[in-house]
Amino acid sequence: MSDATITRYLLGNLEEQEQDRLEQQYFTDPELLALVEATEDDLIDAYIRGELSAADRARFESHFLRSRRRRERVKTAEALLARLPSKSSRAPVWFAFAAALALMFALWRGEKPKELPVAAKPAPVQQQVRQQVQKPAPQIATVLVTLILTPGVTRGEIEPPRLDLRQQVDTVVLEPVVEGNGPFSATIRIGERELWSAMGLARGNGHPLRVQVPAPLFATGDHLLTLRDASGEIIDDYLFFVIR
Repeated sequence: MSDATITRYLLGNLEEQEQDRLEQQYFTDPELLALVEATEDDLIDAYIRGELSAADRARFESHFLRSRRRRERVKTAEALLARLPSKSSRAPVWFAFAAALALMFALWRGEKPKELPVAAKPAPVQQQVRQQVQKPAPQIATVLVTLILTPGVTRGEIEPPRLDLRQQVDTVVLEPVVEGNGPFSATIRIGERELWSAMGLARGNGHPLRVQVPAPLFATGDHLLTLRDASGEIIDDYLFFVIR
């Protein structure tokens, strides 16, 4: 699979059959999934550096940024780029981000960090990481709420499960009733709008599938969680109602 084909997929320029075929492949091929994610990083990097063509930039903003997860990643990359020196190396922003995370992990374990290539260690980012490690932020408790979901519920026949978010909640844990251990992929929609998606979900034997979603993503109204198997086939839909 070429980088150009994956870029066209991410920008929504593939024919529907090609798109379906690619999605079915990366659900079962970890190497292809890693290539898709790496191409996504390169695309974000090119966008925030102003290196996309006018046509690709328009497709990026109209198609790629429809996902909230992708919009958050672009914001993170923009923040990282703003911290780099204006005359720093041309290394991608996500490479600098990965280097900073590796440094934090090594310091946390009390190990001596390995030498990084010069292009991978912009000084301002590393200095800020060291300051953060030396002065850890206070721990803040995370408020969770759990909702068990049953498949096949439709509006009008049975009242769908209700998720009350009128109090302070940080993370919603959805537990859809499903057979098998996975891997699964999941999407959550409100109407025709996709709020959240994830791949590679699994559960241990005897344990429910737990889908963790940031609470701020939800709005008042009916939401639909759709689970798919590794081949991309829909397993079941789970309707639930959110109140804020």
